[in-house]
Amino acid sequence: MLDLRVPLGDGETPTSFCSRLALHNCYANVQEFCSDMGIQFQQVIDGDQSALARLAELGDVDIERLTRWAVYQRSDVFHSIQGQILPRSALRLLLVRVCPACLASDKERWASLGYAAPYGRVEWLVESIRTCPVHGHPLVTLGDNPEQGHPQDFSRRITQCFSDLTAQCKDGLARPFSELEKYLRCRLAGNPYPDTPWLNAMPFYAAARLCEIVGAV
Repeated sequence: MLDLRVPLGDGETPTSFCSRLALHNCYANVQEFCSDMGIQFQQVIDGDQSALARLAELGDVDIERLTRWAVYQRSDVFHSIQGQILPRSALRLLLVRVCPACLASDKERWASLGYAAPYGRVEWLVESIRTCPVHGHPLVTLGDNPEQGHPQDFSRRITQCFSDLTAQCKDGLARPFSELEKYLRCRLAGNPYPDTPWLNAMPFYAAARLCEIVGAV
């Protein structure tokens, strides 16, 4: 167990949690942290059980809570979250998408953690979810900058542009969370709509795509 730890956020991915631990323990990047801890960051990304167990031990968190929102690599093309199958094209694994208002709220809530306070939500990885359900803010995609290190080093990435991101909270861009986004979020959490059995029977990504084409849930 590490002396310096961070709380596991609701809906937080293991990759985000790992990145936050690395930053809070003053590592230059998440890869160095993982190397010193005897795991590989790619193992965390892929949902390797032994790596996630080690991460849970280091962060002193319940393994079931940590793995609930893990992204498991099932093949070169497909991943799964909570048993829902998604192709790589339906996920934004190499881009960081965030709600600026959530980042600001996290930092205010856990002020003593500094930039290790904000955490990445699993729903931000899903391409078809483009709005924050809490703040109604459109999700913002961080630009690709090689100098910021590994694309999934969440804390390191947002630290570089935190002020610019949170400034967008004042832009008044709030919009309703769409019915499709509500459906996908509930289904991802294991609570699919009971009155849409035909849609629930479809793979997650196929249901999302169909609804986007038809324009309704």
